[in-house]
Amino acid sequence: QQLDLDITDYLLSNQPNQLMLRLRGGKGWQLNKVWLDLTSPVHVQEAFAYTESLTDTAVLNIQAKFRAEQIANTVNGRWQGRVNVKITPWSPRPQADPVFNETFPITLRAYKTEDFSEQILLLNPKKWTPDNPNLYKVELSLLDSKGQYVDAYVFTTGVRALSQENGIFHLNG
Repeated sequence: QQLDLDITDYLLSNQPNQLMLRLRGGKGWQLNKVWLDLTSPVHVQEAFAYTESLTDTAVLNIQAKFRAEQIANTVNGRWQGRVNVKITPWSPRPQADPVFNETFPITLRAYKTEDFSEQILLLNPKKWTPDNPNLYKVELSLLDSKGQYVDAYVFTTGVRALSQENGIFHLNG
């Protein structure tokens, strides 16, 4: 099958959050490696985590970028909300109970990308190794000032420390 995107119908419909796609057969153009990113005006652009230090406690550094396009309900032209960070053991077996779940305030300005950085402490983390590839699911949920869900970003990460001493490579010490 081939995909025919009729953007004229979409623009003339004046319906927010609608995208009209028409499928047609026969000869014509085709799409290859195409995706749509559907985001709210205030959203998480990207996020990742890395292990800053690792002993019996891991210091996990969470980094994210938030973007606000058109902002409604602002205070002095700034959007006020919260970021909930939830970390849950994910692999080899997903678990329901998070090992970390905390909310942080955030302020965004219109048409600006704002950086977010928090250091998270994980007690007795399951370390990632090639023999035991333990992973954690990290969920960042963006909430407005009323606590209503706005956007989310989910990724997985492993807790590990890499170093080199006297020409010897070390994993987790």
